[in-house]
Amino acid sequence: MATSTDATTAPPAAEQLVASPSRLTFRSSLTPLLVFALGIAVSYPVVVFLAQALVPPSPYAGNLFTAAAITGSALVAWGVLRWEDVSLAAIGLDRTRVVTGTLAVVTVWLIVNVLGYVLLVLLGEAVTLGLPADPQMGLPVDAPVMQVAAVAITLWLFVGIGEELAFRGYLQNKLIAHLGTTRSRTALGIACAAVLFSLLHLPVYVWVAELALPQLAVTLAFTTVYALLLGVIYELTRNIVLVGLFHGTFDLNPLFVVGETGAPVGDLTLLVLPVALVVFWGYRRWAKTQRPGDFQPQTTVDAVE
Repeated sequence: MATSTDATTAPPAAEQLVASPSRLTFRSSLTPLLVFALGIAVSYPVVVFLAQALVPPSPYAGNLFTAAAITGSALVAWGVLRWEDVSLAAIGLDRTRVVTGTLAVVTVWLIVNVLGYVLLVLLGEAVTLGLPADPQMGLPVDAPVMQVAAVAITLWLFVGIGEELAFRGYLQNKLIAHLGTTRSRTALGIACAAVLFSLLHLPVYVWVAELALPQLAVTLAFTTVYALLLGVIYELTRNIVLVGLFHGTFDLNPLFVVGETGAPVGDLTLLVLPVALVVFWGYRRWAKTQRPGDFQPQTTVDAVE
């Protein structure tokens, strides 16, 4: 009798898929995807245009408005995810992954700084410890601690995590859900998301940055390859905080090893990718064992009214 009651009261499979907060189950309609693309394509250049018109140009002001624009993109993604009945936890943004993702990225840069310092000392280089700096990002050498913190928060949290929420958390997962989750189809989904990531930046590159055609082609190619790397890292870890912070730290490298001029030793960034691959692979092995529910397949289902 108990078995019969369970069978008669169980909700349809489609309703179970839509209601489950741990499943990456999107609506079969492409309308939310089109709304997302339109929202991103419009919101980002509009905010940047307003910044140019209202605020005197400076790298720091540019960072603030870039953060505002990308926060707008993240809000568009959040709204579309709600429309699709997909939770933030399902795409890799929950309390546990905030902690584990942060620890993974901190581990990468801690290893890079310690290993880089030791290697440079052994090579006889004159190095010491200092604060990160990047004049192009509005952060000159010897900037006050509060200015360093402000730029770091802007780039690491708002820009990095906001952009990854939009483009990996929603766009990439949505495309894979429609294309399929075999290895080749997942790779195709990651590649399509990377290309769209670049193309959706085109209005900014053309009308805001005013790049000439040769520079535009190089920038688009670099952005696509960069997005491919981030897409692979996300698919291997399913952690928005991890890939978002890693993205942000490429905008402002947390290098604390500085040379005689007081500027960070930029060559140490050559260590980042190999160290990151080892750390992130270790994270994946841990998560696959301890949190297998984080790696639900991306699927689609007809909307249940």
